[in-house]
Amino acid sequence: VLKAPASFNSWGTITIALTSSGETFTAPTIVAPLSGGTFSYALDNSALATLSGTTITPVSAGTTNMVATFTPTDTTNYETGTVTTTLTISKGGRTLSFGTTAYSKSYGDSAFTISATPSLGAGDGTITYSANGGACAINATTGVVSITSAGSCSISATISTGLNYDQVSTTTPVVVS
Repeated sequence: VLKAPASFNSWGTITIALTSSGETFTAPTIVAPLSGGTFSYALDNSALATLSGTTITPVSAGTTNMVATFTPTDTTNYETGTVTTTLTISKGGRTLSFGTTAYSKSYGDSAFTISATPSLGAGDGTITYSANGGACAINATTGVVSITSAGSCSISATISTGLNYDQVSTTTPVVVS
């Protein structure tokens, strides 16, 4: 006697954010008359997330296949079956901030270093700096600010898109008396 194959309704794509602390997904739906059994799950790329039952905890951004294997309670009449869906871990959002919200300097002050820090993914992307306005200039890679005249300027920092996190920018004012 041939065993009947296990069959499933379509299993929708699963998308979660990298910054999620873990999300529960819904198991595929088996098609009647088959009932009873258990699912187990596996990822083609286990570097992207961990699985515990029906909970996915993201580790890195990317896309992989997720395979559900169904083992029926009635193994005499039904075969084990599998169904695959796409799991996407989307890049995480983050903020970028300076240690000081505004700088007050005097014309003739020596150069100083400004530093922006991302809230997440410090090594994921490169931080660059720029100055707007005539009172200061900045080294784009080191963050060393030189006062060029009295007045005001603004310093912007941008961290580039990395493997796991999106690009973000921030700006802080500098007033030079």
